[in-house]
Formats: sequence, structure tokens, C-alpha cells
Amino acid sequence: MSMRPNLPVSVALAAAALACVAPAPSSGKRAALAEVPTERATMPVVEARPVDAARLTLPTAVRVRLEGLERKSALEVLMPDGEPHTLRLVGREVVHSHGRGGARIVLTAPQDGLLRIDGRAYTGALVVTPHPELGLRVHNEVALESYVAGVVAAELVLWSAAPTELEAQAIAARTYAVGQLALRARERAAVELVDGIMDQAYRGLYQPRSVAERSIAERLDAAVRATSGVVLLRGERFEEARFHASCGGSTASFADVFPEPGPGPPGTACDPCRARAAAEAARGAPDMQRPLGWRVTVPHEALVRAGKALGLDGPILALGPKKLDPSGRWLEVQLRGPKGLAVVPFDTLRRALGYGEVKSSRIVAATPPFGAPLRAGVTLVGLGRGHGVGLCQEGARDLARQGWSAEQILAAYYPGTRLVRVAARAVEAAHDQ
Repeated sequence: MSMRPNLPVSVALAAAALACVAPAPSSGKRAALAEVPTERATMPVVEARPVDAARLTLPTAVRVRLEGLERKSALEVLMPDGEPHTLRLVGREVVHSHGRGGARIVLTAPQDGLLRIDGRAYTGALVVTPHPELGLRVHNEVALESYVAGVVAAELVLWSAAPTELEAQAIAARTYAVGQLALRARERAAVELVDGIMDQAYRGLYQPRSVAERSIAERLDAAVRATSGVVLLRGERFEEARFHASCGGSTASFADVFPEPGPGPPGTACDPCRARAAAEAARGAPDMQRPLGWRVTVPHEALVRAGKALGLDGPILALGPKKLDPSGRWLEVQLRGPKGLAVVPFDTLRRALGYGEVKSSRIVAATPPFGAPLRAGVTLVGLGRGHGVGLCQEGARDLARQGWSAEQILAAYYPGTRLVRVAARAVEAAHDQ
């Protein structure tokens, strides 16, 4: 097996930090930290050149499948007046506690009203249908900009988020959503988004519970309003606007990580994460407040489950990198099982072991070493969190605090794109999907 040698944690982190150094993009929008202007624009600079409205428009509303409510046999929805409405599956019909029933039940919130379910608040409508396999399925049909606000609230730590951090995340979330909906329409797939790891986090409307949280909600609303309709374009198509928690020092290329047809953002250096990785390496331990490095011990039982899921006919007996990107991120991993070797995309292994366990593809050390027999599990040491493509949320936070505008932040993580404000048009939701 072609394996990289094992390194002590502190040395490995230092090596990873040094490996993050890469030339900065040549775009004038990408400034070094020392060159950041002290004043920022109140909103991104949007290109004035018109876009073909007949070919490129935004939906006024989106359809979001609420994955956390899947397959339940009964649901209780609180209407704005506080009255509970219970929905149950009887045969292949949804039956309402008020006596109605049918293939679907639609509960619509009045203007400025909220529908509450499972501790969360939603605007728009909740569409309840039988799940194709078991129980019920719920969709939230919601205005695009309300959905964007919900994504930003779920993806970021709002209380400490800078205004341009909120603006950059809003634009990335909006671009990802409309781009995916357009792609799924072209592929004749269900034209919907999912509120979990398959797409973007979304927990409905942010609900302030105190005076301080009301000011947070105002800043969130201001960021979404300031960027309303603004998206990233690469050429004449929506950018593949992926984002992740932290890159570890350099983002990954879209083409390396995702099988979908691109183009998408290339990998690029992330100065804030690179500096934090170097600081953690100097200390020999992750930052306690905002850790960039991570360590996880994968027990033997998990290696058995993953090996069987990956077709190894038994446990993973050894592992190591087969293919790396320029920053050292694992793209392919070589596995040894009871009947020989297998090479799989790293994301396939990560999914089998658990995204919550293996935080990223930037693996810098292992015990036992890469390629050695894994008799009692393996401890992995890495940097960053998430797939590493596109906007690095931790990096964007630091850049916003340095005074970068949303336009500068987005140019750093999506080089080669431009910001355009696109008109919206109403598209009737397909309730039967």
C-alpha cells in the first residue's frame, strides 16, 4: 500500500499548516489581510449588466422537505391562534383532527403568522402527505428570502456574526438553493430542498426570546434584505456555492470532491485558517474556544460496520491515503479488508464511519500509523470541519472582523464569479411530488 508515514500530532499539525501556504488568487478583489480597508460597503457591489430574465430567474418560493419529521405516524401543528391541529396517517390518507382527510393536507399561515411544529416555527405553508414507505412526510412551502434567513440562522452563530459575514452567507445560501432547484428541474428530479446534511441546515424562522435576541434578528433581517435577489454567477450559470464550517488552511476544489458536473469553485488558500492552524501547531493543542484541529477514535466495531458497508466482507484492517489534493486533503483512500485491497472516494469512507465522527478529509496523522494493522480501532487526527469546498465559515468570520466586505469574502472563496441581482418569478409548487 502507498501510505504516508505517521507523524506526532504537534509535528503533523505544523506540517499541515505549512502545507496550506499557496499563492493568493490574482483577482484584485482578493486582498491580503494587511491590505484590508478599514471601511466596508453596507452591501455587496452588484454588477449592473442585466441577465437574461427568461433564462435565469429566481423562484419567489421554495419547497423544503423537513427530514426530521419523516415517517412519523402523527404530527401536531400549532396554528397562530394556538389551536393544535393533529394529523394522522390512516391507510394511505392524511386525516385531520377536525375531520378532513385526503391525499394531502395543507396548513397555511396567515400573513405574519407562524405554524409551529416539533418546537420550530415556519412561515408559508406546511404540506403533509403520506411518506412513500412509512408514516408521514412534511414539506414547508416558504418564500425564498424567508428560507435564506432560516438557513443563515441555522448555519451561523448569530450573536457574534459580523454584518458582512451574514451577507456573504445569505448570498451563498441563496445561490446554492436556486442552483440546486434548477439542476433538479433539468434532471426531472423532485424540485425540492432538504433541511439537513443533503442540502443546507434549515430550522424555520429564527425566533428571538429576549431583547438581545431581537437585535440579532434585526441584523439577520437587514443582511437578507440588503442582499435580496443577489446570487453568484460563474459565467452565465449559478455558481456551485457550497460552504463548510472550516477548511483547515486551504479550501478544496469542487471538481475533486463532488461528482456533479461543474464548473465550481477551485481550491484556494484561506489565510485565517492557515494562521490558526499554525498557532495550534505551536501550542501543540487545538484552540479551546474555536478548535480547528480534531481527534477521533474509531473503535473496532465501527471498522467492522464500515467494512461491511463498503463491500470488504469484514472489518477495515488497514487504511491510508491513495490520492491527495495539493493541500494534502484526502480524495481517495486505500482500504485493506479480509479479501484484499479496495480504493474508494474518501467521502464514501467518511459517510460509512459517520460525518459527525470524521470531521473532514484533512487527515494529518493516525495511530496506528497509516497502513499498519488496525487490530483495536484507529485514532485519526485532522484539521477543519466539512467537505472543504467553497465558503469557509470560520475563515469568513475572521475576514469580516478584519473589515472585509461581503463581496471581498465571496471573491476569496469563489474566485472567478460575479455578483448579480436576479429577478424573481412565481412558480406554482407541485404538491404531489
